[in-house]
Amino acid sequence: NIEREKYRFTESVEILNYWSGISVVDGLSAVNIPFIVDAIAIVGADNISIDMRLHLKADISKSEVRALLENDDHFNTYLESIFTI
Repeated sequence: NIEREKYRFTESVEILNYWSGISVVDGLSAVNIPFIVDAIAIVGADNISIDMRLHLKADISKSEVRALLENDDHFNTYLESIFTI
């Protein structure tokens, strides 16, 4: 597919470990993302879908927004998995 060649894809949920500014999502942080990634990787092996309700924090700081904007290619790589955001 010609369109597919324009984008980057990965099958590893570990890409979430490289996202900056993920703390804008209520309950997520650089500290707990590795645990979530490990849990998703285990479940993903069994082909079970996951549904998580994610909400933005009420008090997002300017530095968190800057961190989102400064993400590199990891943030713009599509994840081929049961996990979608």
